[in-house]
Amino acid sequence: MEQKNQNSKEYTFDMVWQALMESREQISYLTASQKETDKLQKEADKMIKSLSANNGAAEKELQEMRLQQKETDKILKIVSANIDKNAAAIKETNQAIGGISKSNGYMAEKAIFNALERDMSFADIKFDDIDRAKKRKIKKLNHTMLCLKMAIPLLS
Repeated sequence: MEQKNQNSKEYTFDMVWQALMESREQISYLTASQKETDKLQKEADKMIKSLSANNGAAEKELQEMRLQQKETDKILKIVSANIDKNAAAIKETNQAIGGISKSNGYMAEKAIFNALERDMSFADIKFDDIDRAKKRKIKKLNHTMLCLKMAIPLLS
C-alpha cells in the first residue's frame, strides 16, 4: 500500500478545476471543428451531386458528338468520291483545252505565214525569209539565235 501512495499524486481542487476548464475548451473547439467539418461535408455532397448531373449531361453530349462524327465521316466519303470524279473530268477537260490551244496556235501560225507569204511584212516589220513550222533547239544558243532572228529583219 505504501508503494501505491508513492506512485499516486494528490490532486487539489484547483488542479482538478483547471483540468476541467482545459477539457471544456478543448471540447468547445472540437465541437466547433466538427460543425465546420459537417458543413464542408454537406457542401462536398452537393458538389458531388452537381458533378454527377453534369457528368450525365457531358456523357449525353459526347454521344451526340460521336453520332455527328459518324455522319461527317459518311459525308467526307461522298465528297472524296466526288473529288475523284471531278479530278478525272478536270483532267479530261484540260486535255481538250490543251488540244484546242494547240490547234489555235497552229491556226495562228498558218494565218501569219499566209499573210507574210503575200506581203513579207507584219506589224511594220519587213521579213526577207519565212519558214513554215520550223523548230530549232540549240542548247545555250537558243536565246541568242532568237535575238539574231528578231534583229535581222529590223536591220534590213
